[in-house]
Amino acid sequence: KTKVRFDQFGDLIKRMARINAIEFTSGGVPKGSIQTVVEEATFILPIADIIDLDKERARLNKEMEKLTQDINKIQQKLNNTKFIQNAPEEVVEEQKQRKEQFESKVSKIEQALKVIG
Repeated sequence: KTKVRFDQFGDLIKRMARINAIEFTSGGVPKGSIQTVVEEATFILPIADIIDLDKERARLNKEMEKLTQDINKIQQKLNNTKFIQNAPEEVVEEQKQRKEQFESKVSKIEQALKVIG
C-alpha cells in the first residue's frame, strides 16, 4: 500500500516535506533519526546530519528549565490561600490552565529529548 502511494504522490510528498529522496528499507533505524508510525508504515528521518543535536538538546533543556520555573511560580500562587481567597475565580482558573499548558509543553519536550537521544 505504502509503495503504491509513494509511486503516485512521491514527488508531491518530497516537495512538501522538503526532502530529496524517499527510500524503502527493511533495515534498522540509523542513529540520530526520528521516526513515526502512520498506518502500516514507519517513517524515518535522519536528522543528525541536518541538526546539531547537542545544540538542540541544550535549547530544549533551557526551554524546559524556564517552563519548570513558570510552573513552580504558578504553583506557589495556587498554594497561597490569600491569593485563592482574594483573586477572582477567572484569574485562579486561568492560572490553573496556564500550569496545565506548561506541564503539557514540558511533557512534549521530554519526549523530544528522548527521540534525539
